[in-house]
This record gives sequence, C-alpha cells and structure tokens, in this order.
Amino acid sequence: MQNKSIPTWCFKPIDIPADELGKIQQEFIKILNEHFTNIFAEHKANFVHIDTELIKQGCPTFINLLTRLNLLERWYSIIWAGTNTSGTEACIHVDEVKWWERCMALNIPIQNYHDSYTVWYDADIDSGISGYSTSARYPGSLGWPEESTRGVLAKLPVSQPAFVNNGIPHRPETEHNEPRLIISARFSPELFDYDFDRLDFTIDR
Repeated sequence: MQNKSIPTWCFKPIDIPADELGKIQQEFIKILNEHFTNIFAEHKANFVHIDTELIKQGCPTFINLLTRLNLLERWYSIIWAGTNTSGTEACIHVDEVKWWERCMALNIPIQNYHDSYTVWYDADIDSGISGYSTSARYPGSLGWPEESTRGVLAKLPVSQPAFVNNGIPHRPETEHNEPRLIISARFSPELFDYDFDRLDFTIDR
C-alpha cells in the first residue's frame, strides 16, 4: 500500500435524510444512556470504543445505512468522538503515521453538535512529532503545534455527516461547553478502492 499516495481530499459529505439521521441519533443516544452514562467522567473523551455487537443489536437504521453504502462487511470498529469544553480539545494530529493502515472514517453527528467543527491543517507530515500530545491517544500518531503549520486547509461542520480523511493533520474545535458527541466508524480493508465520487451528496435508496 505504500506505493499509493495519501488521498488529498479532507472530507466527502454524504446526505442522510433528516428522518433517517434522527433515527440513527435516537438509537445511539439510547446506547449512550444505557451503557455510557459517565463517558466524560470515566474516559475523559475524546474517544471511547463502542462494542460493535451493541450497534448490531441496537442500531438497525445505522446498519441499514452501511448496507446501502456497501460497507457493512468492511466495517470493524466504531467510537464515540467527543468534546466537552469550548476551544480546542485535542492537538493537531494524524491518527496513524502509517496512513495506509488507518486513514478514513465515516463520521455522523449524535449530540450537541452545533457550533463544532473538524479542522484540517496544512502541515508537512515529516515535521510531525511522535508523542507530542497524549490527547491524540492513538498509538503511532503524530502531533503538531499550531505554529508549525501553514494554517487551516479545510473546515467541516460536525453537523454534516461525512467520510473524513484522518491521514491529514486535523483536530476538533467546539465553541460551547456542552458534551458534544459524534460516532466515527472505521473500515477494513481501507477505503482506497471505494468510489466516493458516486455519493455526490446522495445515497441510492
């Protein structure tokens, strides 16, 4: 995979109809209330793994979405990704320096996602610092102080469901103190062969 180039796009939005998105959010909030009531106190989120079996049993609308996207068989992991303070919760980072192993995710907003963003930065991968910040929390990740970047590359409202490229330096930014949560799903094999352009903001129903 190293003979491939890292994707240069930061995100690929998808359109999930409002009623369907609402059902997905209700299903995940039920799991949150039943299994993760103290998620920030216990885990100091910004991410907490969810047992995929809980999702298969309790989130049929989400499972149907993955099925329509032809990704159910490739889906292997899902996390809560959260912030609970205004400002920058995590350092600028890539999830994995071996980007060909962990690069892309499907992010869907769940709770208090207003005035919150994923922000990508223009930075040299070679200048990333291993272990720069434990807030990145990914083994094999790299971090950047903001002053070492060339500024913002792209900014996506968390309210927009999207595939995101975690192989480009990025971080969450939230402008309120409410517990903001999204879900972030991962896939294997990685989605380098997935035709994102066919989405074009719509999903075949």
